[in-house]
Amino acid sequence: VNMDGEVVWEWKFPIKLANKTDRLCNGADIKYTEMTDQFVFVLPFHGAYLVGRDGDYKQIIEDNFISHDINLLPNGNFIYVRGFVNKGEDEVREVSPSGEIVWTWSHANHFPDRDKYLKQFSKKRLQIMRRRTLKTDNVDWAHVNGVDRLENGDTLISLRNFQMFVIVATDGKPKKIFKGI
Repeated sequence: VNMDGEVVWEWKFPIKLANKTDRLCNGADIKYTEMTDQFVFVLPFHGAYLVGRDGDYKQIIEDNFISHDINLLPNGNFIYVRGFVNKGEDEVREVSPSGEIVWTWSHANHFPDRDKYLKQFSKKRLQIMRRRTLKTDNVDWAHVNGVDRLENGDTLISLRNFQMFVIVATDGKPKKIFKGI
């Protein structure tokens, strides 16, 4: 849709893809990539795809935990979120176009104690969070919703279950934390 509200391109989502998951609304994402004049989208719990303006599409990532966010980086790699993984598993991955994992990040290496970051919230707010999103037994522990690679090479990551954003260096170490979000 252009700035005048006119549809300039559309694509009918294939039934074949829709039938691959019953969780399409649990973390889908789509982005236009100017670099390739294509769209990249996440089919949650299945993989990521590129679709061209001609309607042809191809799977570029296979990952049963992919969800929420994917970006094409200037170097041609993709960085994406694995939002529903358990404590200790990597929540962010960068992969090459051939599928090679070239960088990963897990909150567990840097923020092992979630409760430390939730102390600022009232008991009532914590009860609501525990009822709706905070799981126990290390299940879906951090729940990363977004990732973005910054121009300087750092990575911005949104951790829903910690109620914070973190900027991490290329080695994955936190540089800046934004709490209470």
